Amino acid sequence: FQFKANGGYRMPWGTQVGVNFVANSGLLNTTSVSYQGVPVFVFGRGDMGRSPMVNYTDLNFTQNISLPRNMNVLLQFSIDNLFDQDTELTKYATKYRDGLVLPNDDVFFAGFDTTARVAAMKSPARPNDQYGKANSFMGARSARFFAKFTF
Repeated sequence: FQFKANGGYRMPWGTQVGVNFVANSGLLNTTSVSYQGVPVFVFGRGDMGRSPMVNYTDLNFTQNISLPRNMNVLLQFSIDNLFDQDTELTKYATKYRDGLVLPNDDVFFAGFDTTARVAAMKSPARPNDQYGKANSFMGARSARFFAKFTF
């Protein structure tokens, strides 16, 4: 689910203030293993649950200044992720560092127990130590200043 709200206000002296707010439910995290180079969801979609709810607020200010001889300067200041939230976005979802090896494709399409199959391999797949840990977060607060001169 996602909610977005945008608003703006022009002050009496011409400065425009704008705000952008976005909130959404977290993304599904799904365990995968690599079979013949293709990621496969082995425990069903969303087995690792959802990432936390994400929301952020952006703020911007704009001022146009008229100069002599039909010249203008447009000044803009923007702040993204105003409250510097560092919410987790996704997790490491690859259970093993190595690809899964099966005797033939028939076994794959008939269904199999991934954990038992890995244990039975001649050289078992190495577990991924990062599995289930956060691997991406919202970007840090950033601010930009913009100036545009027109004549």
